[in-house]
This record gives sequence, structure tokens and C-alpha cells, in this order.
Amino acid sequence: MRRAYAAQRGAVDRGIPAAIVDVLCTQLGVEESALTLDAVLTEDLGADLLDLAEVQLELEVLYDVSAEDVWFDDNTVPQLTVGQIVRDLRKLGAKL
Repeated sequence: MRRAYAAQRGAVDRGIPAAIVDVLCTQLGVEESALTLDAVLTEDLGADLLDLAEVQLELEVLYDVSAEDVWFDDNTVPQLTVGQIVRDLRKLGAKL
């Protein structure tokens, strides 16, 4: 049901899969309109390290992948974007 609702929103039109929209909006408490491919999770969406870990865990379970070594690097965590999540999930073989 969540996926069908998200599919009607604008972030999906901007190239963000509906399930990722749902996870980010739910976990970070942000409005769908804040989600763009260039939005940085920490700077633009207000995520802290705990939020990032929760997003990672939910996406890993949802897509049956492991992104730990991809997203949690001292150099990438502060600059992790929504677009990077989408690209990395595709690289990990997730069917988005």
C-alpha cells in the first residue's frame, strides 16, 4: 500500500523509486518534496548517523543487498545523496 501511494508523488517523477521515497520519508521524517537526486542526507535532509544506519538497514532488507562497505566510509557518509543511494543499490543488483 505504501508503494502505491508513493508512486503518485513527484519524487518518483524525479527518478527516485517509490520504495526509496517511502523509506527516506518515514525514517527521516521529511516531506517528499525535499527528495531530489542531489539532496545530501545529512546536510539537506537532516539525517544523523543513527538515521543513516536505519535507512541502510531498511534498504538492505527491502532489496536483499549489503551496502555497509559502500555507504559507511568516513569520506562518503557526510556527502551521501539520494542519487548515490539509487545508483549504489542498482550496482549492488537491487531490482528497483
